[in-house]
Amino acid sequence: MSRALDKDTAAALQKGDPEAAFRAIADVLTDEQPSSSSASPAHLEIEFLGHEHPPLPAGESLLRDGNAVAIPKLNLVQAYFVARKLLQKYRASHSLPSTESSQSILRVTAVILLMDPEHLTAANTRKRLIQVALQRDLTAASSLLARELHLVDSLLTSHLHRHTKSPTLWSHRRWLISFLSAPTANGDDDRLVRDITEVVMVAGVRHPRNYYAWEHARWLVHRRWGSGQGEKGNDKLVVAVRDWCYRNHTDTSGWSFLFFLLASLPSPPTAAALAPLYQETVTQVEQMATSLRWTGEAVWVFLRTAVAYLEQAQGEAADGNDHYARFRDTASNLLATVDTASHEHKILQRAQKWCAANARHTSTTT
Repeated sequence: MSRALDKDTAAALQKGDPEAAFRAIADVLTDEQPSSSSASPAHLEIEFLGHEHPPLPAGESLLRDGNAVAIPKLNLVQAYFVARKLLQKYRASHSLPSTESSQSILRVTAVILLMDPEHLTAANTRKRLIQVALQRDLTAASSLLARELHLVDSLLTSHLHRHTKSPTLWSHRRWLISFLSAPTANGDDDRLVRDITEVVMVAGVRHPRNYYAWEHARWLVHRRWGSGQGEKGNDKLVVAVRDWCYRNHTDTSGWSFLFFLLASLPSPPTAAALAPLYQETVTQVEQMATSLRWTGEAVWVFLRTAVAYLEQAQGEAADGNDHYARFRDTASNLLATVDTASHEHKILQRAQKWCAANARHTSTTT
């Protein structure tokens, strides 16, 4: 795709004050001062205004109402050109930045990432500045890390289609979390739930089937539960993710993470461990699929995987519960409600065939 600008756009870029646009946007991105010792402020909710939006009054580069920020695309491009020149100048100097110049470079790279979330040079420059700050003053660096996390989370959860699914930004967030602290026995369960509900889930709504967001959630869970510390927040997190899947039942990435979460609970996969929460979840999904007529592939892939894992984990201790039979009955009830020529009909038929094959295999081996 050509990146050449049409005449009208090129002419519009020559108007206005690019320096003023840069300062206004950089101020918005860096004016919050969250502290690592207190609750962080609410994330910014950023969106871009297209050509169809009426021009802003003279001297205005953006609109802001509390945490809601709207930036005309033209002003963002102007600010980006200014920021790119400043970043090139910094990189050409090859000098170790002072504390004051570090703040200026952070403003520059924030604007660049807002324009281009895959700008590796900007992201890596921010990492280097944070590492330098850690060497100079650990207390100041801790505050810098908190502010950086606030900016990244704002970009990941705003109404910005590319940013919410940016592998560069999600990788940068993982790096930040690794620097903030190691998993500990107290407080991290709440932090885990908060990160997934306030960042990952929001990004999952902004960009459906957001593989990068839910992969980040897996990393967070591995980091917490893999340390052997996670005990308190397990049920709370499962219920939160389950409720999100109910509200977004066509999102296969969310269902996949829900199964991962159930199968990753820090308990051995035995009948006693799985029965309270795992079986309750499978039963609820089957009931909701019937009552709400969920015939999408995302739900049925989850059910198929969850039922198979449940049967395998419980084995002979299944207390007479025929999970395959319930699965088959749920699919059969829905099959009668859909058009035989529809894609949903094929999905339910495949579910029945899978159930029949695996039920026979189970009965033969037992």
